[in-house]
Amino acid sequence: MLASVPANADISARDLLGHTALNCALYRSDGEMARLLVQRGADPSIRPLSSGGGYDGPAPLAQAVRVKNAALVATMLDRGARFTDASGVTRIRYTYANETLRLPHLQCRADQGERSAMVELARALEMGEGVMRDDVRAVALYEKAAEDRPSFTRIYSPPMRLGGSGQVMVIPNADGGPGDAEAKCRLGHMLNEGRCVGQDVVRGQDLTAAAQRQGFHP
Repeated sequence: MLASVPANADISARDLLGHTALNCALYRSDGEMARLLVQRGADPSIRPLSSGGGYDGPAPLAQAVRVKNAALVATMLDRGARFTDASGVTRIRYTYANETLRLPHLQCRADQGERSAMVELARALEMGEGVMRDDVRAVALYEKAAEDRPSFTRIYSPPMRLGGSGQVMVIPNADGGPGDAEAKCRLGHMLNEGRCVGQDVVRGQDLTAAAQRQGFHP
């Protein structure tokens, strides 16, 4: 079906009812078609027309979660869909009617850089909840989630012509900001105990103190 669509066609165009092809595929719970559409360039951020008359229907990413298609969720995240809105507030959360889906989904989200998923997966590995205990993997995930990242990236753009002056562009980082407070706290305790990682009481205390400054109190 998609093979017959011209390469220059607007694959994210709305129909007369305000729906895109991606919206329609998700309404039919056709996760594979939705994934192929996103791979072809369908915008995963376009919401369908709601009953109230505005373009604020269910977010495609929320619908992808509903149909429980981990590959589709991963593709959407790779193409710019986010679990948070522009202000950083989480608008989409996972729930699992079938617990066997939980860990694969967490791994998928962690691979896409979602810190909360890294922490939840690391906690399961540390405690052996639904998976074989693996403190080494837990430490690696806590390390990544706890990392403070710059809020902006500065890129130098050279002059367009001889004798001209270049400029520095400041680009916001979608995943910038302080590291996850719970990850810092849990990693700090593992460092203090020397559990599956070289004991480093000084760094461990620094991390737990940083978590408390961010408002995390276990």
